[in-house]
Amino acid sequence: AAAALGLPAPAQATGRALIVTRASHVLLIFLDGFGYLRYLEARDAGLVPTLAALGEPAIGLSEYPPSTAIASAVMVTGAPPAVNGTTIRGTRTTEAETLFDVAARAGLRAVAVEGDALAFNLRNAEITLSGDRDNNGSTDDNVRANALAVLEAGMPDVLWVHFHGIDDAGHTYGPNTPEDSAAIARVDAAVGEILAALPPDTLVLIFADHGMHAVQEEGRLGNHGNLIARDMLIPVWVVE
Repeated sequence: AAAALGLPAPAQATGRALIVTRASHVLLIFLDGFGYLRYLEARDAGLVPTLAALGEPAIGLSEYPPSTAIASAVMVTGAPPAVNGTTIRGTRTTEAETLFDVAARAGLRAVAVEGDALAFNLRNAEITLSGDRDNNGSTDDNVRANALAVLEAGMPDVLWVHFHGIDDAGHTYGPNTPEDSAAIARVDAAVGEILAALPPDTLVLIFADHGMHAVQEEGRLGNHGNLIARDMLIPVWVVE
C-alpha cells in the first residue's frame, strides 16, 4: 500500500512490496477469519462469486499464534512480532511505525471502517465504528453501508474496511456450517458493491488475518490460534 502511494515503508518494516504500480488511492479490505482453505471450499460451493472473479489469490502465511491482534500488528507495520512488540493475543497497540503513521506524515488522509470495536489501535486514521445498529446479530451490513458512504463522500487516500462477520459466525457456529456460509456469502456481496463504487486508479488489497477450525469448547464451536494450515494459511488478492 505504501509503495503504491509513493510512500516509504514503515520504519521497522522487513517485508517487500508486492507491486511496483503507483495508484492514487488504496483500499484495504480485511476479511476477518476467512482462511485460505475455507476460501477454496466457499469458491467451490459458489458462495463467493465476487472474490472468485478476481482470480486465484496468493497464499499468505499468518503470524503465530494466528489471531486478529497479532496479525493486524504485522499488517499495519510490515514487521514481525519480535520487532513490532505485539506477541500475545489481546494486545491492541504497537509502538512501531504503521502505514497510517507514514500516510499522516505525508499529509494523506486515511479512513478506517470497523465493526463494533477496534480490533487494533489504528492511530492516525479517521475511525468509523459501525456497530450492529439494526440488531440483526452482525456488524457487516453496517460496515458495508459506512464504507459506501465514505466512497460517496470522496475516496480517501487510504481506506481500511474490516468485516468481522465471518470470524464471528465461525466462532459461534463453527466453520462449514450454514451460518458460516451465509456470513461468507454476505461479505462477498458487500465486497462486490464496494468494488463497484471505487474511483479509477485505486489499488485494492483483500486479505484475511487467520483461518478457523472446528472445536468443541464452552461457548464456541470454532477457534483459531493453532499451528495448522486451516488457521495459518490466508488468501491475499492484489487488484490493480
